[in-house]
Amino acid sequence: MFLLEQQAFSNPRRQAARLRDRHTQEVIMTTATLALASANTPPPEPSARLWTPLWRLAIARDVVLLQGRQGKWRWPWAILSSALASVCIVFLLALVLGIGGLLNVDLKDDELLDPQRPASFFLVLFLFLPFIVVPSLLIRYLHQVSWRQVLALSGRFDWRFYRRAAGAFFTTAVILFAIDYPIHTSAYRLLARGIDHAPWFALGLAVIFVQTLAEEILFRGYLLRIWGAVVPFRLLTTRAVMAAFISMHLPNTDFKVDFWFNLFDFVLTQAVWCYVWFRTQSTAASAGLHWANNVMAFFVIATVPGQSTSMALASFTDPVLLRGGSHMLDPYAWFESLLGLGLTVVLLVWRRSPFYLPFAGCAVPADRVDR
Repeated sequence: MFLLEQQAFSNPRRQAARLRDRHTQEVIMTTATLALASANTPPPEPSARLWTPLWRLAIARDVVLLQGRQGKWRWPWAILSSALASVCIVFLLALVLGIGGLLNVDLKDDELLDPQRPASFFLVLFLFLPFIVVPSLLIRYLHQVSWRQVLALSGRFDWRFYRRAAGAFFTTAVILFAIDYPIHTSAYRLLARGIDHAPWFALGLAVIFVQTLAEEILFRGYLLRIWGAVVPFRLLTTRAVMAAFISMHLPNTDFKVDFWFNLFDFVLTQAVWCYVWFRTQSTAASAGLHWANNVMAFFVIATVPGQSTSMALASFTDPVLLRGGSHMLDPYAWFESLLGLGLTVVLLVWRRSPFYLPFAGCAVPADRVDR
């Protein structure tokens, strides 16, 4: 009997079978214990659910920005590219303004587009073309990727996004006008325009299309792309690009007339436009919002003081700004501003909205991205 037990124990096959059975039992027990523990674990606190995504935005590498890691994207190329872009754009702007000065065509901030000065339309057009040409050339020949990536990470400018974003903005503007007009009826004035205004109106819409698209390409299509590749943290890079964008608009008359209110309102607006860019990974949607915003200010209802009425169909005389006041502590002004931003976002993210913008997947295949 002792010999049989000793033979059985010394048999390598039986010993391996016993070890496998014991290991299987341990795995089953461990899995059951983990399942029981996870079932008994309380759900995360609401505050944790709120702060975790924000914390990830601050410290996690953003998958959208990482798609910019193609071609020559590292620090030296980003610095060199930004320096060349600054020098080339400043040179071209000086050249355009110099030629305009020789032709006695000046740029008036209070009458940026004026039918009485037809050359003003072409001056504005040529002033913003460098914002498109220079980034496109740098992306193509310095960074060695397709120039179309300044339009979208996929390289495709989706006109549906442009139309939907502009439509959402105009719809929100109509709702806000319906709320505000009964309150400030006397402040609105319809400006007399004849049929001869129509060609200038159409030309102005085209010029504003180029102007707004140029700014979107420079800041979100180019700067956000090249610096997002080397600093792929959404909050940090987006805030830097937003700061650069806002700083370019600080000298505007309509900005300076109520500086602090416009500054905070501008920051919130830019946050929404950047969110739209990250959602679609394209300048099409943000350019649509930008174009609709400028069309409202230049061609539909100009706010006085601050904005030019040379092309507008109507004007709104702001009594607070007229007497040198500010809307910074005005609850109604903030209500309208936040309501406008909120409605625009809802129209863009609500699935049943005719202006819905779907989330874009990774536009660039993973094997083409340098991690």
